[in-house]
Amino acid sequence: YDQYFERSFQDSELTTNSDNIDESSQQSEFYFYDFTAKVLFDLNENHKFRANVMGIYNNLDYLESFTNNANETESKTSNLRQENLGLGGAWDALWSKRLSTQLTGFYTTYQVSSTDFRVESDQELFQENEVIETGIKLNSSYTISEHLSLLGGYQFNEIGILNATIVNAPSLDRTKKDVLLNHAAYAEGVYTDDNTYISAGIRANYFQTLDRFILEPRVNIRQSLSKTFAVSMQGEFKNQSSTQIIDFQDDFLGVENRRWILADDQTIPISESKQGSLGIEYYHNNLLIDLKGYYKVVDGITASNQGFNNNIQFINAIGSYDVTGLEFLINKTSNAYSVWLSYTYGLNNYEFSSLSPSEFPNNIDIRHSISLAFNYDIFDNLKCSIGGIWRTGQPFTIPVEGNETVQDGNDTFVNYDIPNSQNLDNFMRVDASLDYKFSISEDLKSELRIGVLNLFNRENILNTYYEVDPNDANAAIKIENRSLGLTPNISFRINF
Repeated sequence: YDQYFERSFQDSELTTNSDNIDESSQQSEFYFYDFTAKVLFDLNENHKFRANVMGIYNNLDYLESFTNNANETESKTSNLRQENLGLGGAWDALWSKRLSTQLTGFYTTYQVSSTDFRVESDQELFQENEVIETGIKLNSSYTISEHLSLLGGYQFNEIGILNATIVNAPSLDRTKKDVLLNHAAYAEGVYTDDNTYISAGIRANYFQTLDRFILEPRVNIRQSLSKTFAVSMQGEFKNQSSTQIIDFQDDFLGVENRRWILADDQTIPISESKQGSLGIEYYHNNLLIDLKGYYKVVDGITASNQGFNNNIQFINAIGSYDVTGLEFLINKTSNAYSVWLSYTYGLNNYEFSSLSPSEFPNNIDIRHSISLAFNYDIFDNLKCSIGGIWRTGQPFTIPVEGNETVQDGNDTFVNYDIPNSQNLDNFMRVDASLDYKFSISEDLKSELRIGVLNLFNRENILNTYYEVDPNDANAAIKIENRSLGLTPNISFRINF
């Protein structure tokens, strides 16, 4: 876990505190647990009930010791906690050979909170972000004939999001809670035969809190041209009413600095996407070749929810992005092995009309990506896998050469150049694993897995941004986030 810790907490409060606090005066303790449970009850062949629960808990304590001017040692413990809980239930009913229904309901909570003690200034900062969502859905299916069926239903969701920031010195208490109610009705028709699959439908959303309707049509067509060739076409509209923003890079100790917020259809609009794709597929003798092109446009994004690490992150700008891409996959399988190769090409650009320039590459504009994997069954109980990925580096922004910082009153900022005008070095990683199954006894079955991430210990830079040099206000220093190095993993499982 040392490797994961170093990767996860780089450039956070745990690694970027004052020079007056040496490493021997910093201690951190991290622990986590998770649990799942599921109950399946069949009343009879026609009525089945399902219930499940899932919980995740993460806790990080961070202790700092500081010697003040009176030569006295002060110690403070900061804390970061993240909790997830999900409850769900379903009732599947078969009323006749033609009609079936499914009634589902769920309750989920997500909470991240932190207490950050600044030992040098004796300041305590408490931050919290909580999301609670409940929903109920009734889905029905009616079979008209052997080839034609209808689907329809109703869904209700209530989502509430709380954001709180409390500071003791200077005194500040900012707490805000928003609630959004969403009603949705949908209908879909499905036609199938030996060579054709057609699905077409529409979803009507009514956001009660915002008094707004959004219609979302969708279509999915697949046509076999022969025993080996088929073509497909998909198109759909979607929306998203909750999003994540970054207020400051050091929020929540700098480890989890994103906050969930709700759309208000003013400063934070509902994001709406439109996507279409067209593909061709070849399959013969366990050889699959798939080629697909797609286009996607998303409206209603904000600069604060895109993860900018430059001056744009503090600008209240609303815009869009569009993606034009191509995906290629080839996969060959047999009884003993499976090998696949994939390639993706994407052209991903932002458009913010209030910024200059108004168009520039997306933060995740990765033009080329190649993945290769090979799985081989050495014996019936021993398997090995090896895989790798290579992709071009994502964009980042550099300061203006010769004028790296700018002063605004008493504050100094990095003077960034044209957004995302540079690209990181290419990314490459190779992973490998072994899987061995054996029996301890007739009733105990065991499985041993050994894996290595980043087999060649390649140092990949994932993100780059700049900060004002604390020793020279006229200069900027480069900050680089790096990927995991060589990281082994071993697991042992017993089934009984």
